[in-house]
Amino acid sequence: MLRRTGFTGLDYELRDCEDEEFYSFSVMMSTAQPNPPIYHPNVVLVCASDSPPLDWLHSIQAELSAVIGTPLEIKTLNSVCAQGKTCIYLGDLNKVILADMDADQFAAVKEMATACEGLLWVTRGGSMESEEPEASISHGLLRSLRYEYRGKRYVTLDVSPQRSPWTPETAAAICDVFSAAFDSSSESLTRDWEYCERQGVIHVPRLFTTKTPNDYVGRSDAVFLEPTMEPLSTLNSQVRLRRGVLGGQDTPFFIEEVSRRPDDELPPGYLEVSPKAFGLNKHDPVATGVLDPLEGGASLEAYECSGVITRLSSEAANRGFNVGDRVCCLLFDGWTSRSRVHWSSAAKIPDDMTFEVAATLPASLGGAYISLHEVAKLGKGEAALIHSAGSEFGQAAIKLCRWIGADIYATVDTKRTRQLLMETLQIPEGNILSSQHVSFSSAIMEKTSGKGVDVVLNSLPGPDIQESFDCLGDFGRFVELGKADSGYHSRLSKATFRPNTAFHSVDLVAWASRRPEAVSGALNEVVHLAYEKLVAVPESITTYPISCLAEALSSMQTGLHRGKVVITVGDSDLVSVSVSQRGYNLAELKKDRQQI
Repeated sequence: MLRRTGFTGLDYELRDCEDEEFYSFSVMMSTAQPNPPIYHPNVVLVCASDSPPLDWLHSIQAELSAVIGTPLEIKTLNSVCAQGKTCIYLGDLNKVILADMDADQFAAVKEMATACEGLLWVTRGGSMESEEPEASISHGLLRSLRYEYRGKRYVTLDVSPQRSPWTPETAAAICDVFSAAFDSSSESLTRDWEYCERQGVIHVPRLFTTKTPNDYVGRSDAVFLEPTMEPLSTLNSQVRLRRGVLGGQDTPFFIEEVSRRPDDELPPGYLEVSPKAFGLNKHDPVATGVLDPLEGGASLEAYECSGVITRLSSEAANRGFNVGDRVCCLLFDGWTSRSRVHWSSAAKIPDDMTFEVAATLPASLGGAYISLHEVAKLGKGEAALIHSAGSEFGQAAIKLCRWIGADIYATVDTKRTRQLLMETLQIPEGNILSSQHVSFSSAIMEKTSGKGVDVVLNSLPGPDIQESFDCLGDFGRFVELGKADSGYHSRLSKATFRPNTAFHSVDLVAWASRRPEAVSGALNEVVHLAYEKLVAVPESITTYPISCLAEALSSMQTGLHRGKVVITVGDSDLVSVSVSQRGYNLAELKKDRQQI
């Protein structure tokens, strides 16, 4: 079977036990055999009006023919018929056509670029050190074409300007890049589109963040001192959580934001909160450790926080907020000593609701409310399938389903999580399925007498998306949590789309930015539901002072914690803080220089 499916067979087998009686399973190794390359049969070399030397042109024609397996045509830009063909444009090796085109040349380039099945545009000196900046114009053109013509391959190759373009090295580079970029035998998601050849080596130009200059943008003579232990709640400066290596280990610490002063004017509509508790979720950047030690906690993720308003803009005041109000809120700029949040991402909490409980509501319960109530319009008597039901979000979704009066089906990945749902959330054992087996759709259809569920709240990646979509019934709503995985969603079988099914993707960051009123309504509603005990708050909340954040993160990573983890911020809790010896706000620095 392995050989029939493209593998070498059984290369190696390792049993879990040498004793035949107690032998249970084997680990088998096999090597996937590469597929033979597949190229478009119609490939044409396109030259400018002044063609390359004929001997060089015939040489590369022969080399590419050997790669593709079929003869290549040679045409000029004005004579080529690109329809249904893959073009290799060589005109920029001699003169950059895009830098100075007439109307006929523009029409010819447009026709070739839009009519072809694929295009390799070869330039000279436009990449890396960019000795010939005009040669990089085509890079921008092909980047635009890649967005507008998704099904076609638009590839650039920039060869070395340190030698004549008509050399065997140039021909070899073109053949190598064409072989890699236009092989259709595998649809690699990591395929590159821009290449650069220097001294016979093929490079892939990429954009990397230069951390040190970015860290010093907006500051002058900023020198950071060694971290010291300081109380976070009483710091005069604004600091932000980082993750970095201190003392030989990965350690959370705070670093001063010298570009932001505590007395800076708040943006319109914003309020400032002194945090009293942070909700810690298993997959947010604080827990996973992806906070960059220099670039900070800014992220396309939603964090949870509760605290007291210390300052607010006039617009936030007009929305009913006051200094001293106790609030819970969604944060989108990480953990800071003074959290700035738009009024629509905050909600007042009752005086007798603890900050610890309030910090568990915004992201999980608020996100579940938007997904199920606002987007899916889940109604009483309908059925919902909740994936990853043991997560904070999954448990919040189950509680909302029960408040709505919907039937609940859930998937889990461990027996422990199954037991948790049965004991704490009273989900019948027969309604809890394993997400480890891609057969849960048939079980759902059997349990619903072939009708399927009305709503799927999906968080499963990859091929399980199709299995989840197969669970939907007529008028079903599929709600994807976070940004849609278009690589898999584009492969959903159209045959499984039942009448009037709908597909949604819920991203809290986008909702907060584009539908602030809806987010505000959701936060206020979940606070009301939790306070009135219409929806239960987490049964178990494990709290850690922020001075023990490293211990809390370790507990989450090892799975030793119980329930929701909340980090509290007390007046006497010390954290590791690195402050600047000297820092300036850009506006103040400019003012100082003008006065001088």
